[in-house]
Amino acid sequence: MGTSTSKQCKINPNLPKPDMGSPNVRFMSVNYGVECVQQLHEWVKLGFPETGSFSINQLQQLKGKLRERESDIKMRLQKKEKVFKSELLTLPDWESFDKWLNEAQKRNRKSQAGKEREWGAQGSCQPCMFREKEDLSAPPHRRGQAEAAEAEDPPQYEAGLQPLLYPEMPTLTPQVTPTKSPTSLASAPQVFGNFPMIEVAGADGNTQWVFRPWLLNEMKEVAKELPDLIATGGNEYAKILEQIVHQFRPTTEEVRRLMTVAMGLRWRKVEHHLPANDTRYGWADGDLYRTILTTLFRAIETTFPPRSDIKKIAACVQKGDERVSDYLVRLTKVYEDNIGIPRPNRPEGGGEPALGPWESHLRDYFVKGLLPKLREQVQQNCVDCDAGRLAACERFATHTRSACTARRKRNRKRSDRKHLINFKCFS
Repeated sequence: MGTSTSKQCKINPNLPKPDMGSPNVRFMSVNYGVECVQQLHEWVKLGFPETGSFSINQLQQLKGKLRERESDIKMRLQKKEKVFKSELLTLPDWESFDKWLNEAQKRNRKSQAGKEREWGAQGSCQPCMFREKEDLSAPPHRRGQAEAAEAEDPPQYEAGLQPLLYPEMPTLTPQVTPTKSPTSLASAPQVFGNFPMIEVAGADGNTQWVFRPWLLNEMKEVAKELPDLIATGGNEYAKILEQIVHQFRPTTEEVRRLMTVAMGLRWRKVEHHLPANDTRYGWADGDLYRTILTTLFRAIETTFPPRSDIKKIAACVQKGDERVSDYLVRLTKVYEDNIGIPRPNRPEGGGEPALGPWESHLRDYFVKGLLPKLREQVQQNCVDCDAGRLAACERFATHTRSACTARRKRNRKRSDRKHLINFKCFS
């Protein structure tokens, strides 16, 4: 890791100097460089402790607030609003934040490993969900000479009392899912308590249930598959989340932890749709798990609607040498990404869906984006321009563009023949 004197860090003179009186701040400054504590005064304004903290929960809350601040400043810059230099200096330094988070995770892993060794020496296995929370905001513990001497000498056990490497686990019974629709979310059968479990292949070829909690790093990798909630909206976000649920089969408690990592503070808006009782995966008709997750998906879709950007749609116009069909394909892609209205599904019996707001707005933008002369012909002669279907406007525009192109070719040939005749007469 090195010391601060061996690091070539860039210190911003416009930011106030951090207070080195705290052990946590001094530890990060010495081991990771002074630049990782420069924005500590801005973090304190968002609720972070002044003395610093290695609590993963506090760092995750800080991360959500920093993301909101960064997105707000970037949005104002995109809208060309006035942004002061002092606000630009408060943009998050994610490299420094990652150093704090990595140190907190390192201490958390060491703490869990020490407790697992202690439980193993007692000959019992306890789930990590019931472990006592450790104060990670304190500086690292240094062992004294007495503790170091005790660690060098292996513990002595009596005959027949040596702890087992793999202690015996109780026989597990698969959960029986209800066949009828549940009347209350709190009346779910709790067979395994709150222990995360997955189904794996046993030695005899049959399936069996084993304890396998999700680690924080694994949740982060899964959370990367989720799109940006604000940019894409809740509809696309809920679709990808449903695919993740079917792929990894998490419990409702693991879904809660995953959403806390992926959504940050935005999870508070929809977390009340997920009950406190843990429920196992089951997607058959009438399963409690399916009812809970479906309710959560619909809540995400309604709480986070997709944002519309009319400027991007209006800026998509037909190019000079572009065909009408190619222009419509390009416009449709931009329209779907920025209109904020879900595209209607096709009827089950086949055919096109009924004319609605989605197609009406796309038709209007299509006509407005045509070439000036072509747009004038369509607006004057096409009867479906104002209240008809988009396909009819496209066919009329394509036919008009083809007719105009053929007329120009005939006029060009006629002009060339006249020039040739005049040239022969004068020669």
